[in-house]
Amino acid sequence: MQQSQESNRTILLKLLLCFVVYYAVAFAFAGLLVGIFDLRFQGTLPFEFDIDFKTPRSTAAWLCLVLPQVAEGFFIGIAYHHQPRQWDYIVTMALCHLILSCLVLQQGPTQWPWFVTFIVCQPVVWFLAQAMATCFKPARVQQTEDV
Repeated sequence: MQQSQESNRTILLKLLLCFVVYYAVAFAFAGLLVGIFDLRFQGTLPFEFDIDFKTPRSTAAWLCLVLPQVAEGFFIGIAYHHQPRQWDYIVTMALCHLILSCLVLQQGPTQWPWFVTFIVCQPVVWFLAQAMATCFKPARVQQTEDV
């Protein structure tokens, strides 16, 4: 029983680290995109649902949805390359981001580009995490016997 509680605590701490890294990267990208697109920073850009590509703000919101998720894939792949079930972290982060975005904006997503981007990004993030995990796994050392 003690071991399962410790592993649950470890998983929650790793998930908390994922949240901190994800939102640090999201707000860093939001700051860059505000400067690039000459927008007013409101603090809600990482949570925006209004993606129609008709205004600079909606394009910045789309980029602020995609870029942190890509960075998340790299982070999870590198930091948790020894974890066999990285998709758990990816799906949990995606669902929590959706819930947090709904809470921050007090509305849900209504436009199809947001849904398509969000759904397509999850397998891409998983693929990136798997690719990074493969790159960072220690190579097996072949033992040669001296005869």
